[in-house]
Order: sequence, then structure tokens, then C-alpha cells
Amino acid sequence: MAANTLVKPWDITICRIGKLIIACWTKPIEGVLPAPLKTALGIESWTLPPGVLILKGYGEVDTAVSTIGPLPSGYTVTMDPNNYAAKGTFFCHSWRFCGPVSDARISTQTVMTVHHD
Repeated sequence: MAANTLVKPWDITICRIGKLIIACWTKPIEGVLPAPLKTALGIESWTLPPGVLILKGYGEVDTAVSTIGPLPSGYTVTMDPNNYAAKGTFFCHSWRFCGPVSDARISTQTVMTVHHD
């Protein structure tokens, strides 16, 4: 399975209006799990059929800055986000499912800085 898949513009659409994010995809999305999850879940990959995800942010903005590194390459990554808690709904026709998404977070803006130490 390829690590990256090129999709056409009409295969996936993501739209943000304020704190509302709508994602719609028309082709299955395939993913590979990292080693610790493969063992815990007993599966190596997963496929998400075409569907729609709607996330609605609410509450006050969380601007907690996070830093990763220094990495073995010597780089440090700092992320300065504008995050909100979110409630969502996932629609999947082939699963005949329409239901809530719990514990979601959205980012309306993230500034990422990478520098070498």
C-alpha cells in the first residue's frame, strides 16, 4: 500500500467556515496503523468508505503552544494553534451509519515553526 495517494480535486473536499469544518470524500481512504496499534487492535490497516464528516467547534479558543524536539535531526518543531473543542457527525452510506463523533478538536489556525538547534 502506498504511503501517499494522489487524489483528484473532486475526490475530496474540505471546507471551513469559522468554527465549522465539512469534509466529504468520494473514494475510500486507506490507512496503515503504527506498530503499537497493530498489536493492540490486531489489524494492520483499515479502509474508510466514502463519507462526510461535519465538525462544529464551540467554546473558548485553546492556544496552548506545544514543542517537539530536538529531534534526532537536530530540528525542533513548535506549534502555535487556535484549537476549539468540537462536536461532530459522521455520515457513511455504505455502512448505513449517521452518528455522533465524540471528543473532537478543530484548529482554525496553526502556525508551525521549524528550526535547527
